[in-house]
Amino acid sequence: MNVKGRIIGFDILRIIFASLIFLRHSITKYGCHYFISSEVIKSTTGFVMTGFFLMSGYLNRMSSKNKKYFSSKETLLKFYKNKIITLFPSYLFLYVLYMIIVENQFRDGIFLLPIGLIGIQSTFVSLFKIFNFGGTWFFSCLILSLFVFPIISILLEGISERRISYYVIILIAFYVYAYYINDAYSLKSLYDNPFFRFGEFLIGVLIYDALEFYNDLFGRKIVLFNIITLAIIIIISLCNHEFFKVLLNNVFAIVVLNILLLEIFSNIKAPDNLLNQVVSYLGKLTYEVYLMQMVAWTISAIILNDKATNIAKIICSITVTMVLSIISRNLSNFVRLISKGNKEV
Repeated sequence: MNVKGRIIGFDILRIIFASLIFLRHSITKYGCHYFISSEVIKSTTGFVMTGFFLMSGYLNRMSSKNKKYFSSKETLLKFYKNKIITLFPSYLFLYVLYMIIVENQFRDGIFLLPIGLIGIQSTFVSLFKIFNFGGTWFFSCLILSLFVFPIISILLEGISERRISYYVIILIAFYVYAYYINDAYSLKSLYDNPFFRFGEFLIGVLIYDALEFYNDLFGRKIVLFNIITLAIIIIISLCNHEFFKVLLNNVFAIVVLNILLLEIFSNIKAPDNLLNQVVSYLGKLTYEVYLMQMVAWTISAIILNDKATNIAKIICSITVTMVLSIISRNLSNFVRLISKGNKEV
């Protein structure tokens, strides 16, 4: 939105999303419980994952628009190389850990290695419950979305933001229609479907341009409107839990709410101080957190006995997840340094 300075809002949003997914998995995979209803926490999963892909598309568009990243073969290959170095080391670290630590997974890990190595597991509709693909499907969908992203960026060159805002409406309408068709015929869940997750990613890409158009048209009024709208939704949800449940089960509402969040959080800035740096680091670490929790439950169960208290299980699983996430993050940074020919680690 042409905002100068350090925008901290997206890091905060990443942390919120990753925390909700962690809470869900700690409930379903490790038997933890919290002061908030387990059902409420689990009901946010679809909302969070849609938000994850919308934000991924939005941020990739924000970082590349008007910078001619894809103007030549060299810049295109540089983009792909950067994404591979950023995403693959942590994912492959998890792949190996999962084979070694989780019981009876070594054979499947070896057998599925060609699929896992290039991240195309989400294209096989029945692999969700095999090996760790129920936990890394999002990585696969993200990789496929990023592969197509440069083509989308090139196609958007020269198209006005006003016209793109119309494309957003059409795309959201088709997206909602597709989900209703899926429900009407009781088809397989679209949760890990790469085509529809790419649709969310694409909505995020287009939303960046569309929101620029509306911000230029309405100025700060649109931010105030979005904040008031979100506040009203939160108040009603706190007063009426049924409204909250209906909201999070409505595909259109999920998309619109996430767009509101993107607009609001894109305006949250902070000075470059220690708190900003901590939030920034944790925001970047969320990708590793999504991945490493897949083995955190097994490791935590090994460390603690069956009679461990709920608090002990929560503290242990958070600690294990964070330690593994930091290790895998440093591994990615090491690979980045090596790729630049820098021998100082």
